[in-house]
Amino acid sequence: MIKLVCVGKMKDQHLKAVQDDYLKKCRRYHPQSLIEVAEAKSKSMEISKIKQEEADNILKVIQPNDRVIALSLDQPQLDSVGFSKLLYESIDIGQTVVFVIGGSWGLDQKVLDRAEVILSLSAWTLPHLLCRVVVLEQIYRAHGIFRQSAYHK
Repeated sequence: MIKLVCVGKMKDQHLKAVQDDYLKKCRRYHPQSLIEVAEAKSKSMEISKIKQEEADNILKVIQPNDRVIALSLDQPQLDSVGFSKLLYESIDIGQTVVFVIGGSWGLDQKVLDRAEVILSLSAWTLPHLLCRVVVLEQIYRAHGIFRQSAYHK
């Protein structure tokens, strides 16, 4: 099982259509789910409190044996082949892989501490809703790399 845990609802209908398309494509190869957890209720809170509240919501849906891969700025990056290897190392031993995408302020340290792997998608700052699409595309690409399909050139 591959899970994508994301803070907040997908509000952009265009991105949602692309997200749903990649989810459908990925499910042909391996069970997938996308879990949206609640954003912090009050936007007037301090950033640290927002991140803590969102972290609590994230950690509620992560199981003890899940392999957590957190996505955060200023972390190592993998190319698509390296990402595929990372994903399939876990799939091959039967682990549930959980990718965590934080809200607009990022992830709290307690989520990063729970993660076995922390990666950055890019040196660029990306909107957290767009990150969902990027991660799903890379998961789909990883399946293609593993199966040596023509999708990954």
